[in-house]
Amino acid sequence: MPLLLDSFWRAAAYCLRPRVILLSLLPLALMVLLAAGFGYFYWDASLARARELLDAWPSLASFWDWAGKFCSGDVRAVVAPLLLVVAATPLLVVVSLLVVSAFMAPALTRMVAERRFPALVQKKGSTVLG
Repeated sequence: MPLLLDSFWRAAAYCLRPRVILLSLLPLALMVLLAAGFGYFYWDASLARARELLDAWPSLASFWDWAGKFCSGDVRAVVAPLLLVVAATPLLVVVSLLVVSAFMAPALTRMVAERRFPALVQKKGSTVLG
């Protein structure tokens, strides 16, 4: 148990280091820029495709009529962007986690090895997949 608590406070202390904070935020900023770029270039086409998909389902036609009675506007105009955001959010989260881990894992391993284990011999030759 003492080793677990020791490793916990060391990990918490490493999280507050400026280098670790920068390594955490830089890939996330990159993902925000990529998501904004894809949204800028592909939002209209994706929105049109989502509207086509919502219109193509005959079982939803009665729902659109029923929902149109309660709303003054077109319900599909609200549902289509929500559908895109709900579909894109898990993809963006997974990709951002992969990017953060790809950037942070080697850097954090080096930092811990330099600070905690300076006498450790570092072997070369391993691949990313290995």
